[in-house]
Amino acid sequence: MPVSWRISKGIVFLESDEEAIFEEWRLSLEGALTSSDYRPGMGLVHDIRRMGRVPAAAEVLARVYFLARQMRIYGIKRWAIVATGGAAYGMGRIGEAIVDDGPNAELQFRVFRDLAEAEAWARPQ
Repeated sequence: MPVSWRISKGIVFLESDEEAIFEEWRLSLEGALTSSDYRPGMGLVHDIRRMGRVPAAAEVLARVYFLARQMRIYGIKRWAIVATGGAAYGMGRIGEAIVDDGPNAELQFRVFRDLAEAEAWARPQ
């Protein structure tokens, strides 16, 4: 499966493989958020380290705006991206700027290079 999900210790984990596209990511996210294991206030960690392609800027914007709506609907407080490549990390930083500066400023979104740091930050307080 291009995008898998699981819920563990108060965090929703998404993991994208080499060829994951927006629609696959969206369906996986919706599956996690409608799961009986999901609880409002959980953090979300999306591991994109295996993605072979870096989404275009338009797709990054679509993901950020879609997720901002879902964060409000489902009560997600923090969303962390884990990226290792320079371009993917840079796109994550663009997402941070969009969330921090726009109408979504109450939401918390950060990009990390280390999975453990992302988990620690996303964990419910």
